[in-house]
Amino acid sequence: MNEPDRNIDKKSRVTVVIPTYNAADYIGAAIQSALQQSFEDFELLVLDNVSTDNTADIVARFNDPRLHYRTNEQNIGFLGNANLGLSLARGEYLTYLGADDIWEKDFLLQAVALMDNNQELSFVHGSALWIDEKSQPFGGTDDRWQLITDGNKAFVDTFRYGFCFSTMLMRTETAQRIGPLPQDWGDLADTWLFLRMALEGDVGYLFQTLVLYRVHKESLSLAWYKNGKLFLRHLELAREVFNWERSRQVGVDRHKRKGLRAVALQSVTMMPIIRNDGSRRALLKTLAGIVAQVPEVLFFPRTWLRVAFGMLPRKWIFALRNFKHRRWQQAQLKIQNQQKNNHCPIPTNSSLNTLIPTGFSQTTSCPTNSCSCSSCLGNPAPDNSSQN
Repeated sequence: MNEPDRNIDKKSRVTVVIPTYNAADYIGAAIQSALQQSFEDFELLVLDNVSTDNTADIVARFNDPRLHYRTNEQNIGFLGNANLGLSLARGEYLTYLGADDIWEKDFLLQAVALMDNNQELSFVHGSALWIDEKSQPFGGTDDRWQLITDGNKAFVDTFRYGFCFSTMLMRTETAQRIGPLPQDWGDLADTWLFLRMALEGDVGYLFQTLVLYRVHKESLSLAWYKNGKLFLRHLELAREVFNWERSRQVGVDRHKRKGLRAVALQSVTMMPIIRNDGSRRALLKTLAGIVAQVPEVLFFPRTWLRVAFGMLPRKWIFALRNFKHRRWQQAQLKIQNQQKNNHCPIPTNSSLNTLIPTGFSQTTSCPTNSCSCSSCLGNPAPDNSSQN
């Protein structure tokens, strides 16, 4: 394997890790967005899982001493690659950037500043804009997080508001101490990391949208959502995390029922995704599985609204989703115009100005017809970290 050529005498404040596998179409933009950060004291580790495309050629185009490229001897999977980055990290802070995601230039600057000014924080995360394969936006994160949230509260709120992995900046020492991401968590291992870090300190949040998170049509998570398995897996893991020894030590376990209810309601909200390819019977079967574990979801009006929505003809479901996406996009443009005209500091998705052509709101629709973005479902988008 190619060992990163790193000066052992120089220690950067931040270690940025990009695990990658066959992401040649996007990795150039990801690397460029990292190297163009206004905060410059970082090392960038690109860890290649034996890509068979021209990833190596693209990385070779960059001439920056902060960039270190390593090719593994064999494909060790996404989690193996992420854990390799964790073990190699030497910076005070550690962050992961998806090989197909993009940072705005001030992401590290603002994230590091929030961490530096609040020593009680174990990590920060922030607002993100969902984009498709063509970099067209179609939704964003749930911004009901507080600037600083008590870690125990953040542990529970994770199941209500979600998060975006590429927005996390954490204390390296803490992340290395709690250990590697567990293989048995698979596609949800980033949630494991978020929850474990929340048990180690308070959690900060960046309201300005500084991260573009790409959602692919063929995402493994989307497949799991469509067949209903991820809903039940979420509930299974939620039960597990509230039984962790550390959870019991800090008293989080007493919120177990609240957390399970949040997961169940989130699952119900996203359940109509099943109708993309599945039948009404498949949707009702998934609902029965959720109700069997958390019966009280039946007492919430949103449950019946989502069931009714999911029982509509498929073409009606797609049409209503696209309508909500257009409404979301128009609202974003309205906020931008208000900010421009009034010069007011309204947090907004600034990247719309550079990514979206004029009139996009009249033509762009949901790229997947199955995303779980806040604009159409009120929840975070599916995680794409499953790619090797």
